[in-house]
Amino acid sequence: MKMLKPWVEPLKVSPEKYDQWIQATPKGVSVTFWALSEKKLSLDHYLNWARDFYEIPSAANEYFLHTPSVELWNTIQSVANWSAQMVPVDQWDGVVFVACTEPPKEVNWSFPVRYILASPHALSDYWNRLHEEIEKTKTMTRSQMQAHQQTVTKAQVSESDLDLNAIDDNSFEGVETSEYTEVEATMADTPSRESQVTTNSTNSDPAALFDQEIEATQNQIEVMDGLDLGTVGEANLELAPQGMGTPDMSPSAATIEELEPEGLSIIKTRLDQSGLGEFSQSETHKQKARPEAAAAPEPTPAQKKPAPAATLSRENSLVGIPNPESADAANNENEVALYFFNKLHKNFIAAQILVYNGENLNLWKWDPQLQPASDEAFQPVDLSRPSVFRIVHRTGMPYHGHMAKSAANNQYFQNWGFAELPESLTLVPLKSGAHMIGMLLCIGTKESFTNQVLIETEKMAAHLLETIQNKLVNAA
Repeated sequence: MKMLKPWVEPLKVSPEKYDQWIQATPKGVSVTFWALSEKKLSLDHYLNWARDFYEIPSAANEYFLHTPSVELWNTIQSVANWSAQMVPVDQWDGVVFVACTEPPKEVNWSFPVRYILASPHALSDYWNRLHEEIEKTKTMTRSQMQAHQQTVTKAQVSESDLDLNAIDDNSFEGVETSEYTEVEATMADTPSRESQVTTNSTNSDPAALFDQEIEATQNQIEVMDGLDLGTVGEANLELAPQGMGTPDMSPSAATIEELEPEGLSIIKTRLDQSGLGEFSQSETHKQKARPEAAAAPEPTPAQKKPAPAATLSRENSLVGIPNPESADAANNENEVALYFFNKLHKNFIAAQILVYNGENLNLWKWDPQLQPASDEAFQPVDLSRPSVFRIVHRTGMPYHGHMAKSAANNQYFQNWGFAELPESLTLVPLKSGAHMIGMLLCIGTKESFTNQVLIETEKMAAHLLETIQNKLVNAA
């Protein structure tokens, strides 16, 4: 039995054609990378399939236009067999983000790694520019060294000072000693979860498979935009073109895989008719990260059907109430929500607040700018299927940027009267410590897709949650 790539059957590549591609693929190169480079496979069809199969986001080509980080490269260049097929593009909160056409098989990294799918063209171009930056750094270092040596030569020093002024050639390289253990990793024909299909399989032309998302994430002021973070979970982590690889940025697309950060809990909340209800610090449950190699189980019919929503009137409780001059001036939850929605209009068209009700994520307050188009708008968010909500739910990180089309994404916004997905979306978790209480959803335009907007929105989300909690405490 010959082992075929897992995309052979779903993308309807015949075994005979696959054998031809294998023979034409250069040594040391993955047939996936080669087939995409030579346009034997449709990139769109492949990425649509791969995002769902590997459950990781893809990055848009525009993301890789940022200047590669030589600092990151100097730190981890020795830990793997890097190449254009597998390139480190960012490091955030101890997690290294690796771009590839397919995740390598059975690599035992000694540090956290998250994979991002990308086109071979973008990977090759980024790889070449990374080495151009490395050469520039070396050239600049040599110039600095020469200038320093000239300065030392001209300086008036005593014989006893010579050793103290000697130049350590290594001190100018700027290379940090790697804190990681070396790992052998190669992309040559070794993707995760190879499909065990015999060459007797028959296939025809590729079929369009479109169901994914990408994600964007950030930590404090470190941001990684746009794994158009194609946001995980589904977000179009087609990563944003701005700065994921810069030292002060981190993926807007969360640990770009749909895995929960260790120790992340989701608070179980109880919704009542008056609003947000109570937050129980004791009633928490742990989200356990799934093994990377395990396939996501097919949802049962019960899981596919959302649970009944909490009673929620289609009449918006924010309509007709006075807009407070400040958050502190708000008298109740409705005024708090209205105040923050109006503040968010600086960068967004409209916003919503969703909160956890037991295991469900439910709508709580929505911007008067929005009108539900269906009673389905008040159903709990379906977290069993790929969507921007599931990305944030599983990663605990913000999603910021463009959304990829998926059944769950499309349905949610259709229920709110959108014929097409919004141009940009920012979905920020509402967290108290490590506990996730809900999410702040902000609908934007292309102009909303900037690092600064994400930073401002995260601060706004934290202020919103703090204000609501204070109002609940004072009302108790």
